[in-house]
Amino acid sequence: MRLLRSHLRPYRRSLLIIVALQTVQTSAALTLPTITARIIDNGVLAAPPSPKRQAVIEALITSPVVMAGSSDGGAHLLSFCGADFTTRLISEWTPDALPLEAAVAKLTSIAAAAYGITDRGTLEPGKAADVLLIDREHLTAGESPRFVRDFPAGSGRYVVDATGYHSVIVNGETLLADGIDTGARPGVVLRPGSSGAPRL
Repeated sequence: MRLLRSHLRPYRRSLLIIVALQTVQTSAALTLPTITARIIDNGVLAAPPSPKRQAVIEALITSPVVMAGSSDGGAHLLSFCGADFTTRLISEWTPDALPLEAAVAKLTSIAAAAYGITDRGTLEPGKAADVLLIDREHLTAGESPRFVRDFPAGSGRYVVDATGYHSVIVNGETLLADGIDTGARPGVVLRPGSSGAPRL
């Protein structure tokens, strides 16, 4: 615990501000009758637009101590889908709040370094050839999640559609070409320090 405190000491003020803002926002959402959730088309609850919430999100997005991410890794498939955070970071927050290069780094090299994945995160000789080609003019996430039943035994999950993804290349093989699934599945399980992928 002492070691953790010493590492966090330089960020103490920023962390306290973030925690305070989150506490105020949560308390207000729970207690003020004027802040109410609305139900959109398919029964998904969404908070109404709020300049204060936008300001807090922008502060978090631009903070050097905050990593990009909102997915829970599939733990709540029946009630939540945060997989659109990557699309929204680029389509809604660049370039006004964050330069494109900084947003891409948050989604690639910073994340790879944080998890100890040494053979991904940047395009360099000797690293895995993972590339995403986007059409920035058309990149957007769906307005709201939709429920699909595509799991075994008719089980379902929420998904968020997106447009503007041109090609997805993993380990040098194309998975998505002009927005169409090629059927290729060259992905591998990644672990800290992993290096089991084909090289450039």
